[in-house]
Order: sequence, then C-alpha cells, then structure tokens
Amino acid sequence: MLKSKLIILIFLSLTICQFNKIKVSIDLNRLSNTDKFLFENFEYDIKDYFSNNNFCPECEDMEIEIKCHFSIESIQNIGSQKIISSQLFISNEKDHFFYSKGVSFPYNRGQSIIFNPNATSDLAAILNYYAYCFIAFELDTWNIELGTHFLNKTIEISENAIYSNIPKGWSDRKEDMMFIKSFHEFRKLRFQYYDILYKIDNEKKISDETNNIIIDLINNFKYIYKKYGSEKYTLKFIQSHPEKIAELFNQIKDDENKKTGFELLFLFDEKNKEIYTKYLK
Repeated sequence: MLKSKLIILIFLSLTICQFNKIKVSIDLNRLSNTDKFLFENFEYDIKDYFSNNNFCPECEDMEIEIKCHFSIESIQNIGSQKIISSQLFISNEKDHFFYSKGVSFPYNRGQSIIFNPNATSDLAAILNYYAYCFIAFELDTWNIELGTHFLNKTIEISENAIYSNIPKGWSDRKEDMMFIKSFHEFRKLRFQYYDILYKIDNEKKISDETNNIIIDLINNFKYIYKKYGSEKYTLKFIQSHPEKIAELFNQIKDDENKKTGFELLFLFDEKNKEIYTKYLK
C-alpha cells in the first residue's frame, strides 16, 4: 500500500511541473579548490528546483526546456553568510535567452533551495524570476499576451529584490520585463508565428487565412524595425528560427510581400544571410 502511494505521489509530481529536459552547468575555474567544494550539489539542486516545483498550478501541457549555466566569479564572506557573485546564461531552448553579469545570492554547501514565491534576496528569487519569465513566454504563444500575469510576477520579484540586502542586477531585470510586457508588437509577432505553424500542421498547406497572417507577421517585423531598428529580442527570435521563418516567407502568394519579408530578414539578421539568399535564387 505504501509503495503504491509513493508511486502515485511521484507520478503527480511529474505531471504538475512546467519544466523538463533541464540542463544545468557551472564554471568554477575562478575559485580555489577549497571554495569549489561549496558547490558539490549545486547543479543537481538547481535542476531539482525547476523540475519539482509547481510555478503555475493552473497551467497544463507545458514542457518548457531550460538550459542554464552559472559562471561563478567570487565568494564574499559577510557575517555568517557566503555571498556568491556569478554570471548567468539561461535559455528556454526555444527563442529566448538571457545573459546576466550581475547575479548575487547567499549560498552554503548543502543548502536546500526552498520554493518561496515571495523570495527577494536568495537564489530562489533568481530562479523564480526566470521560471515565471519562461512560463509567460510560453503562454504568449498560446494566445496574444496570455502571459501578462506571469510577467507581472517577474516585475514584482524585481521590485521587491531592489530593496533587499542584495539588490545587484535587479533594476536591469525589472527594466527588461517592463519593456517586454509593453512590447505589444513583438508579443503579437511571437503568437502569430506559432499560430501559423499550428495552422499549417493541421491544414497541411498555406490557406488564404494563413497567408494573410504571414503578411501581418511581416508587417509587424516592418513596424518593429522602423521603430526600434534591429531590436535585440526580435533579433533573438529570428536567429532562433531563421530557416523556418524564411520557409514561411517563401510560401507567400504575393511576390511584393515576399520581397518585403526577405528584405527585413536581411536588415535584422546579417548573420544568417546565406539561409535567406538561397530562397531568393
């Protein structure tokens, strides 16, 4: 009986989490061998935190991938606390990644990372911020700006952390989320892209309706470029899907809109110009 209950609990824990395929790595090259010992279970604890906590009880069918890399720079002793300074790269392995040079948090060897939605100055606050961020981005692909509630959560975490005893980096994080929340054209663009892929998968062709959505997608790219230039979040998005976006633009029935679409890709993303060029031959 006890064994069957444990199996049920394990199954439930697997079904409620929002993250899977979690990859965690850590660079300790700047530390002494003694200090490296501090991070013996760090990678496992981060992975466990993302995989076993339910950040969005109302969310179902989420399988967000996470890749994060901590590059530990220094350890400072303040009273009984060890304050870690690190760089952090974190990605949803889909179309968003963040690189932060200013990540600071208290940490001791063997310390459990307790899930607390109201955390402000510990490692949980940083992990919550990015968890809610990626959940918001995922929801935005389900419907236009559906992730606003979770973007608000990241902003709230940032605001509280700014006034904590470890405020480093949080003003920038708040500014990032405030910008993304108000960047309506970009959020609509992401939804349109994934909606188009869904429609094509079901229709097995480009219908007139889908063709018009692709044209609207191009118009959104055009508006963003005119207003912001080669804006970084839009550029990250394009560089995450250069082949697929080019393939979509190539299927547009109107040659003028097709030409405009590829001109925008060249303006945004010179890195992948060889991909775009082959569709114009």
